This record gives sequence, C-alpha cells and structure tokens, in this order.
Amino acid sequence: MSRAPKPIDPTVSPRHRFGFTLRELRGQAGHSLQGFACRLGKSVSYLSAVELAQVRCTRAFAADCEQLLGAPGQLLPLWVQADRDWDQVRSPSSPAAVEVVQALAVAEERMWALAADLARLRRRVGARRQQPAGSAADGASARGA
Repeated sequence: MSRAPKPIDPTVSPRHRFGFTLRELRGQAGHSLQGFACRLGKSVSYLSAVELAQVRCTRAFAADCEQLLGAPGQLLPLWVQADRDWDQVRSPSSPAAVEVVQALAVAEERMWALAADLARLRRRVGARRQQPAGSAADGASARGA
C-alpha cells in the first residue's frame, strides 16, 4: 500500500513548479511513481526527489519525461527556469545558502558544547569508579555503616 504523496506548492520556486507540473502530468497520464520511474530507468526515490524539488535533474531527464508523458513543450521551459533557480540555491551568496551556512554554524557550536558536556560527565563517572572503597565518596562509609 503506498503512502499519500507529499504536497508540492508550485508557488514556492521555479523548482517546485517544475516538480509539481511533472507530478501532475504523470498523474494525468495514469503513471504511478513506481511505474514511471521504471520507464525512465530511474529509482523511485530519485523521481520523488525531483518532483519534491529536493534534487536537480538534467535537461535530458526533463526531455525524456516530456516524451514519455506525451507532453511536448510542457516541461522543458519549466526545467530551464528551475535549472536557473538551482544555480541560485547553490550560489554561496544566495539567501538560502547563507541561511543554511548559519544553521550549520549554530549546529556545530551546539555539537561542540554537547561534546564538552559529555567529556565532563565521563571524567566524573571515571573519577567515581576509581576511588578506593571506604573513602569519603563511598556511600556506606559516609553513612558510618
């Protein structure tokens, strides 16, 4: 049993518009995701990622889709716009790229802080394990038992 497809908002970007249109044309032609991926010689995960604007596809891929779907001129113009949009996403100065780099920097800072916390906890546990029996840290002797 297949899952419900994830929604695609074609107004987000040209990449999303391409993916949305590809999915719409595929559905209108009566192809399942699995069946169409097989006809294209691609994996289901790749086709899904293209439709969801998660990966960049080639012009040849878009042309193959157009041909198999019997939809001449409906995907290639959108692919040109989507491909330009991918260039913007990949540009180091694009707002999306800057946002990703900032998020990664914050995540890296947090990771190092957690690593330092873990090291401190390991030292504490190690110090407790190495204390001789009967020392003040031993619960039984500290209670006077």
